[in-house]
Amino acid sequence: MVDAVTVIILILSLPYWVSVFTILTHLKPGSVQKGKLPFVSVIIPTKNEENVIEKTLKKIKNSDYPGRMEIIVVDANSTDRTAKIARRYGRVIVERKPKGKPHALNLAMRKARGEIIYIIDADSWVEKDTIKNLILQMDGYKAVTGINLPENKNSFVTRFGRLENALLIDTDLFLYSLLKTAIVPGRNYAVYKNVLKKIGGFKNVLTEDLNISIRLYKAGYNVKLVPAKCYEQVPDRFRWYLKQQKRWSMGSINEIKNTIGNIRPILLPLIPVLMFLAMTFVAFTISLIAFLLTMSPVFLLILVPTLLVSAIAVHKYLEADDMYYLPLTAIALGILCIAINLYAFSCVVLRKKTIWEKTPKEKM
Repeated sequence: MVDAVTVIILILSLPYWVSVFTILTHLKPGSVQKGKLPFVSVIIPTKNEENVIEKTLKKIKNSDYPGRMEIIVVDANSTDRTAKIARRYGRVIVERKPKGKPHALNLAMRKARGEIIYIIDADSWVEKDTIKNLILQMDGYKAVTGINLPENKNSFVTRFGRLENALLIDTDLFLYSLLKTAIVPGRNYAVYKNVLKKIGGFKNVLTEDLNISIRLYKAGYNVKLVPAKCYEQVPDRFRWYLKQQKRWSMGSINEIKNTIGNIRPILLPLIPVLMFLAMTFVAFTISLIAFLLTMSPVFLLILVPTLLVSAIAVHKYLEADDMYYLPLTAIALGILCIAINLYAFSCVVLRKKTIWEKTPKEKM
């Protein structure tokens, strides 16, 4: 006889199975098409990035974008050689009294001469055609984003960080298929400068990328998702990974709370999506707890598709040796996500403050 716990898990796991089915349909971002090539201002916020900034700048300089392009580095008064290195490649704005990434982006936006703003992190490296492919997709769109792939794999922490990154790409594709707009990931995206000004620029919040995604959607601007690749570092130490995830989780929960608290007709499509994602998270959490307490095999209803989706994500976006770490990385990532999100949720409920902390980068 089927017990009550099994019935509850079966019901709650339905959204999860729907998402699995959607991901398995091999959703793909839009293809690259020809179009106008306007003046582009590449903006890079930095702070003590001498280990990585030169590689980032060289990759941008070697881009095959045929239109006009400028590079603006906004440096938060670095104590290393970041600004000195950056001056060899473009304009440098030094903030003597840094006020965070959103403030730096707004400062650079005001100084930018380009029609389009392209934002990238100091440790993110574009392919030769990344910027061109993004800009070519802006015909009819005011904002467009590419996909971000992990590059480093120098510790076990980076292994589940890499898996998380690959799964996020598929999640973005899933959301894009539902809403016909993408979530801006904080780097490797382009948007018209006049649109940024119209929606009020960047806000001083923990996750300025999710915040601006919601405000673009609210203002009626869809973000197109295209296969323009960018490579980046993931944290290679556990404490750095936890700090990064805590900030992302708290920032995301705050943005969701504010969105629901100030709901307007244009945001109504977000409600079923948020409910769907919440139920997926609840299904995984409850089934894991039920398995730990009762050793009920019903947990396999969640675990099996989790491993399947993880394996597909590794195959699509990562490398063969990442497959060797499954299922350990998938299970560890699932448990960590539960713990971090529950902790972040409690912090938001109790109104605990957190600050933006920079993740140290290794020289690559």
